[in-house]
Parts: sequence; C-alpha cells; structure tokens
Amino acid sequence: MTIGNIIEGLHTIAILNLIIANILFILLLYLSLHKQKYFYFLFCSVASFFTAVQWIFNGGGSSGGVQFFYIWTFLVATIVLRGKKLIIYTILNGLIFVGLLLYEHYDGSLIVQYPDNTTRLIDIIVSATLTFSIVSFLIGMIYAEINKERQKSEQLLLNILPQKVVNELKEKGNTSPEIFKNVTVLFSDIVGFTDISSKLPVDVLINELNDIFTSFDTIIEKNSCERIKTIGDAYLAVCGLSQKDENHCSNVVNAALEMLDKLNQRNKTHNIQWQIRIGIHTGQVIGSVVGIKKYIYDVFGDTVNTASRLESLSKPMKINVSDDVISELGNKYKFKNRGKFEVKGKKEMDMYFVNSRVNE
Repeated sequence: MTIGNIIEGLHTIAILNLIIANILFILLLYLSLHKQKYFYFLFCSVASFFTAVQWIFNGGGSSGGVQFFYIWTFLVATIVLRGKKLIIYTILNGLIFVGLLLYEHYDGSLIVQYPDNTTRLIDIIVSATLTFSIVSFLIGMIYAEINKERQKSEQLLLNILPQKVVNELKEKGNTSPEIFKNVTVLFSDIVGFTDISSKLPVDVLINELNDIFTSFDTIIEKNSCERIKTIGDAYLAVCGLSQKDENHCSNVVNAALEMLDKLNQRNKTHNIQWQIRIGIHTGQVIGSVVGIKKYIYDVFGDTVNTASRLESLSKPMKINVSDDVISELGNKYKFKNRGKFEVKGKKEMDMYFVNSRVNE
C-alpha cells in the first residue's frame, strides 16, 4: 500500500485500512506473547487484511506495496514461535512474499506508479517513518521480554548463590574459593526423621518439609543470615558470609531460638509432631562453588564440621553451642553448662545449651 497516495488523496478506506490493521496487529502481538494460540489469528489477519482491502476496494486509491506487510508476520514469528512451527511459518511467509513479487512482475497493475517526484518523496519519508516505528516497537517488546527472562534467571541464581559469587560468574565466568574469618554456622536436623518419614505418604512428607524449611528460611533471612543448603532433613545456615557482620553470632542464636519457637507453635496445630536438634559454632570457613555444570555454593572447614558434631550431641528442641559461641555472646543470653564432651577428630569440648535471651 502506497502511503504517499493516501496522504495525497486522503482516501478514507485506505486510512482506515492502515489504522485498523495496526491496532489489530499490536493487540494480537501482545496476546500472542502470552498465549501462543493467538498467533494464528495474528498471522492470518496481517497476511490477509491488507491484501483483501487492496483488491476489493482497489487499495482505497493506492496501489502496490502489499507484500511488505508480510515482513511483520515474519518478525512476529521469530518472537512468538519456537522450533518446527517457526520454520513452517517462515517458509509459508517467504512463499507468500515471493508469490506477490512474481505477481507484480507479471501484472504491472500492482506496481507503484508515482505521478511526480514530490509524491515519491512523501511516500519514501512516510513509509520509512512507519517502518522505523513498527520495528522500534517490535525491538522494544523483544528487549522487554529478554530483560524479564534475564531478571528471572538472575533471581534464580541469587536464590542458590551469594550476590558476590553471582557477580563474579557474570563478569569472569568463574569464581575462586574464599576464606571468611568471622562466620557463625548453624546446623540442624529433625529428630527421628527416618522413622517418621517411613510412615508418611511421599506427598505429605514433602509438604511437611517444605512448610518447615520455608518458615526457617523466613526466620533466617529476618535475622540477616542465609541458608546454604538442605540435605534431606538437615538444614545448614550461616551469618557473616556475604557481608561482614559483627553480630553474626547473636544473629544465628536469635534465629535458632525463633526456629524452636516456630516449631513449638506449629506442633500445637498440626497432627504430625516434629522436633529438631541444633548445633552452633563460630570461626573460619571456606566458601566456594562446587561443580561446573550444576552450580552449588557450599561452605567447608573445621567450623562447619564442629557445628555438625554439636548438632549430633544436642538434645531434641535444644540449641547446643561451643564455648567459642558463649565467648561471642557475652551475658546477653541464658545458658546451661553441659560440661565436656568428646568430639570425633577433636579434643574434649565444653558445650552449652542456650535457653533464651536474658530479657525473656
């Protein structure tokens, strides 16, 4: 369709053809991005609307250029479709485009005839403006979709990796192990989990674990800590890793107290009763990404191993901590001295149960 002739003659049918088709195109493109079934309406409307008006109404006073509107459907196909469907529609679009070119070659009635250079110039300017606007709109939509997916991917990474590690992977493609000197580690597991889980349907068991660990995640985040991983019924969290925090030890103990309180409250309203043991130790850890295909961020070192040993020597619904933790906490908490315990791979250790904060 020749834009110059539309402007020169102000033919109503041609103007309506252009306006309605563009509104229809934009609406169906938006719908197609959310539900692929609308693409078929989009393809048919763009591929037939201009051609129908061109031939039925003699173009509303304009002639030629119909084939260029098929370019839109090709662009939309690359946005909306994937795989074999994209190939099919690309071939179909190309055949229609070539068919129109051949038709114009053998029938000059569709070839644009410019009465003078002024009309030709107007047609070029307006057509270029329209093409630029449509292509810019399409590029904007493509960029918006790509940016949305990029944000989703980055958020997924942040759910499993610390911000600093994500930044390193984005910038360098790899990350190096790092030593963190002042970190407090919390290790917990569920008492009698194997016995209880053997009596529960799989879906019930998973729902129970998901509910408990989700509530723990909320508590951990609230206290400026971060969950590193879960292994079955075991839960590992730390504080002081992603950023230095002079209150790393008290943050973890506060989180542990809230975890016990949350579980006690939950047991009052649920048929299945769960209890946990918690062990906490503070010191130096090594943080690093494990694997090259499925990234897993993990922490290693004596501090992590000791927290695990403290957990195994704890009691149901108790927080077992080392004397290093007590030194960090000072007189802010009430605790019970349990005496010395033998720890595998280490000398005897003084252990303590943290009962509550002093002001409680």
